[in-house]
Amino acid sequence: MPSVANTAPIDPMLTRFQVGYKNAEAGFTAEFIAPPIPTGGIQTGTYQVWDKGDHFQVPDLKRAVRTKSKQIDYESTPATFATNEFAVRHGWDTTEARRSLKPVNLPTKSAKIVGGAIMLNFQREIDVLITTGNIAQNTTLSGTDQWSDPSSNPPDDITAAIKAIQKATGQVPTRMVVGAEVWWDGLQNNPEIVARVQSTQRLAGLTTITPALVGQVFGLQLRVGSVIYLTSKEGQTVTLDYSFGKKALIFFSDPSADESTSHFMSTFMAQDIQARRYFTQEDKTNWVDSSMDRDSKIVDATCAYLIDAAVA
Repeated sequence: MPSVANTAPIDPMLTRFQVGYKNAEAGFTAEFIAPPIPTGGIQTGTYQVWDKGDHFQVPDLKRAVRTKSKQIDYESTPATFATNEFAVRHGWDTTEARRSLKPVNLPTKSAKIVGGAIMLNFQREIDVLITTGNIAQNTTLSGTDQWSDPSSNPPDDITAAIKAIQKATGQVPTRMVVGAEVWWDGLQNNPEIVARVQSTQRLAGLTTITPALVGQVFGLQLRVGSVIYLTSKEGQTVTLDYSFGKKALIFFSDPSADESTSHFMSTFMAQDIQARRYFTQEDKTNWVDSSMDRDSKIVDATCAYLIDAAVA
């Protein structure tokens, strides 16, 4: 039997609010790392992983008179996706609004709570996949090589990562994500980075270094993953930490490319975030229910390079 939440109509206003909320929160990098591919509601299906070698073969294309043109083939291996629905709700009793000293938009408040929970869940799903175990092209920094050390050279490390990805895939990386601590304790004040930005911008006196300016130095879109999550268990002292960690991820992603183009990650999205609002009579509670139906996949790990322990 369908639940009340599933049969309640979608609330367009609260859905728009949640979509705007997730896009406005710059700390979320889930969709930046694994851009959504709408599946049209299809929850299971296949996609193709193309053999990169076929794209770079150099065959003898010389054709003799009255002979056929050389035939070349592009091989692929099918892979599968299977989406799961993620859902959460938050409610308020009918008497709560009357007890508030200040006017509170309870539907919007609830939409923000559940929308934030859906996006945090999505973010953690992506972040736990960004490991040296999943990304073979990687390095772990230590000592004076860590970007928090003034004598380190992040430009050399980033350039090495860009070259490694291009040599492995033929693709020039387009994006980079760093943890908040990597940004604040490493890149923002590193002498080599500051000098590169000042040189690129031709502003010797430039003192404010932004992620966008640093990204321009390397031809990358740079985002800082600053989402916080709870690491302690229920009943323990509350402990929070950055979800992305002390890592730097360089990768190729082009949301506009077709499926024959190798790329790092995708999120197969059967249903983007949606909000429903309904009332249950038995407990006299108004509810906002938010859901998302998705499956995030590493499509081609060679399109990424991970720098672990980037700062101390």
